[in-house]
Amino acid sequence: MDNDNIVNWGLKASAWSEISVDANGNDIYGVPHKFKGLRSISFTPNGDIQKVYADGTTVYTGKTNDGYGGSMEFTNPDEDFLAFVLGEVVDSNGLQYEIVEPPEKRVALLWEWVGDKRHTRHCMYNCTITRPELSVITKGDGGSKTAQYQTLNIQAIPRVNDDIVKVRTRSDADASVYNGWFNSVPTIAAVGNQKVTVTVKVSTTPIPGALIQLSNGAQGVTDATGTIIFYLPAGTYSAAASASGYTPKLESITVSNSAVTKAITLTAA
Repeated sequence: MDNDNIVNWGLKASAWSEISVDANGNDIYGVPHKFKGLRSISFTPNGDIQKVYADGTTVYTGKTNDGYGGSMEFTNPDEDFLAFVLGEVVDSNGLQYEIVEPPEKRVALLWEWVGDKRHTRHCMYNCTITRPELSVITKGDGGSKTAQYQTLNIQAIPRVNDDIVKVRTRSDADASVYNGWFNSVPTIAAVGNQKVTVTVKVSTTPIPGALIQLSNGAQGVTDATGTIIFYLPAGTYSAAASASGYTPKLESITVSNSAVTKAITLTAA
């Protein structure tokens, strides 16, 4: 393909999204938060090659996918990120406490690899983060300063309901989905799901950063063109749109057997 990346140069944008669970046991993703100070992210596949021998030969070869193990290195991890993933408690004095048995917290991780053409964007859907090591080194005798980094370990496992581990963009990825990668965790264009394009505007001017919350729990913010993409099965959904400086609005979206385009117009508060 003309847009294929020949060389990957390194990490660029990255973000994390809180995971909650609805009444049916489905994972619901919050609006992604951009990382600051993430130096590197790496994953190693977890799984084994399974071989069965009989009659003096190999009669079956299979493989298992148990997700990935990995790590993230930060100049200094974001306080709110640590508070969520490690279940730390923040008090009214601005102190952040580590507790022995915190509630289980999971996140989706999103990042972008810089390529020579269209940068590839990734999402790891079901991640658990462990505590970082703590160490400091004093200033050297020669007067030089050495930056200190923190590393957090990651376990990324398949999602419970559909066994999906991760997703990445191809060179022919839909432009709206690609551009909105860090505005909402990408949903799956499963068989039977329809593409739902929601645009938020005031008069004819698009509103970037508008929050869209659907009645099934899906949510995200609009991109620079005021647009966000969902993939939804047939049904009727309520869509709550809100943005700073505008009056919130509740609309209805009906999905049947074709793509849907929905425009929501807000008015200044």
